[in-house]
Amino acid sequence: MPRIWVSCCAILLAVNAIELHAALVFQPSGVSPGDQYRLVFLSSTTRDATLPTIGVYNQFVQDLADAAPVVSTWGLTWRAMASTPTVHAINNTTTFGTGVPIYRVDGHKVANNYTDLWDGNLDIGIGITELGTAPSSGPVWTGSDADGTGAFGLELGHADGNAVYGTWQDSLSSEWMREQFVSKPTSESHTFYAISNVVTAIPEINAFVQLSLLGIVAAVFIKLRKRLSC
Repeated sequence: MPRIWVSCCAILLAVNAIELHAALVFQPSGVSPGDQYRLVFLSSTTRDATLPTIGVYNQFVQDLADAAPVVSTWGLTWRAMASTPTVHAINNTTTFGTGVPIYRVDGHKVANNYTDLWDGNLDIGIGITELGTAPSSGPVWTGSDADGTGAFGLELGHADGNAVYGTWQDSLSSEWMREQFVSKPTSESHTFYAISNVVTAIPEINAFVQLSLLGIVAAVFIKLRKRLSC
């Protein structure tokens, strides 16, 4: 009898685990089971860009994501879309090659793939924070050129003390990543773009599978009942 109870519990737990896992990460509209994609947001808070270590900025956006009521439940790894003197944004975010579609955390598609991300314009600006709120206007620290490589001599943490920045509203031009011919002192505090690791869409367990598993549970219970009545 204990084995029968264990079997029933295992089946029910499996159903719940599949449904729970499928609901853990936000899946944008139009994404099919098995599709891969990434998510982006604009930081709700600001910080300076004086340090030349990319890990500092990665940790900044990760901490914001981990503190966000909804985004934190997705359990994703986040990286700053930024360049330092030794690390290009395109490498820090692993967005080279063709890649996968990129969506904002509210479901709007930003780019069809990595090539589209760095081709000079976006489908829509990264104008949503990790909290799901609309950001205010202002510079976004990037230290990068439009193609995701570091802006030579104007990366975050450069010894000269100045870096380039983008503007999230300029989604139809390369200035979402780099405003042309301008820079700012890295001592100023501004927002950051963040991008998640690759996510694979998981299908919700369908009705047929649910009924099949419940049928197995019912059969086990009937078998148990027969044993107890003997």
